[in-house]
Amino acid sequence: MVGPVPLVFSELITGDRVYGLACLWNLTVRRTKQGKPFYSLEFRDQTGTVLPAVMWDVDPDNQPEPPLVVLIEGDAGEFQGSPQIRVQALTPTREDIGPYLPGPYRPSEDLIEEFSGFIQLIEDDDLRELVQACLEATPGFWTAPAAIRFHGAYRGGLLEHTLNVMRVCLNAADIYAGRVNRDLLIATAALHDIGKSDAYDSPESRNPTEQERMVGHIVRGAMLVERVAEQIEYNGEIPLADVVHPIISHHGELEYGAPIVPGTAEAFILSGADTLDADVTGYFDMWRDSAEPSDWAYSNQGRRWVRRPAEPPID
Repeated sequence: MVGPVPLVFSELITGDRVYGLACLWNLTVRRTKQGKPFYSLEFRDQTGTVLPAVMWDVDPDNQPEPPLVVLIEGDAGEFQGSPQIRVQALTPTREDIGPYLPGPYRPSEDLIEEFSGFIQLIEDDDLRELVQACLEATPGFWTAPAAIRFHGAYRGGLLEHTLNVMRVCLNAADIYAGRVNRDLLIATAALHDIGKSDAYDSPESRNPTEQERMVGHIVRGAMLVERVAEQIEYNGEIPLADVVHPIISHHGELEYGAPIVPGTAEAFILSGADTLDADVTGYFDMWRDSAEPSDWAYSNQGRRWVRRPAEPPID
């Protein structure tokens, strides 16, 4: 007997009976004018297509937690001229979620190659050794997500985010040449989110580990750098406190989770670079992962309305 197969949303025709697998990507509990709860849903298929759906007669106290692969039973329909699935039944499964999830915008091997090349630009041998030793101590760095949601919430997202931050910091080092330490910017950009290497249950998880909930990635990252520095007997020209400071202050403000605010030029640059990539990548992620049919959508990350990206020019 053949079991349910993955759905391909582009093949659905209005009026079709829907029975198959997809990734439950988003779920919001809403209420009708009469106060009855219903689910506003978004599903993702293995091609990356996101399709909205609605499910009536639900129990909001027993709702599934996205993302996970579910068996959908329902009908293909339309709402305000756009495709929509009307779900009658939703059954969680143990199917592998990996094929349904987005990934980095560039191949992982290209990201690793460029990242490794940037590390070699660090001229201070002791500082370069510290960075490499920290990476060796955290093998999960290469596949971890950058966040639970909003930006880089996919396998390899942490590497991609870190590399983008390094690029911005390198450009800033050129702009402020002679007034900022290039080695320090490269090193702290590489290590600023090292505490996220094992912050989640798996590269496909949105569940923080116990240590992440209790301590947080910023403090855990700083603790890791100090521990590794002691192990390798770090004795670089740049004091260890100067290395740790941009890492521990990169969220910029206390209200955003920074244990301390930036107090050096390198810390200001790193904090700004981190915010810039989180905002811009989060913007592109939002549109890539959304079924919103209009040209404008509300961003929960920035708490603002944002416009759909323009189509890239044709070469």
